[in-house]
Amino acid sequence: MLNVIDLNEKENKLAEDCANFEINKVEYNDKKVGFITSGIPYQYVKEVFPTADVLKLGLVNPLPKKLIEDFPPDSVIYQKLNDIMELKHKKE
Repeated sequence: MLNVIDLNEKENKLAEDCANFEINKVEYNDKKVGFITSGIPYQYVKEVFPTADVLKLGLVNPLPKKLIEDFPPDSVIYQKLNDIMELKHKKE
């Protein structure tokens, strides 16, 4: 039977591994404004800010911490309805 420590270790390992998943997309363009997003909000960002730097996450739980840390620190987290990315990012 798994205990809480085992689950936390597995989640941390998955968070490390998911930073290298091909479903994540990093676009460096303008360097003036950056967005961290996933799903449909990515399209909204590209329509309004076509030259912005964008980190599109393919997996948001667990968050790929390494990808987010490597992206410009003053980036905006843009998501629709669910604030899981922002809450988890602030917690860590």
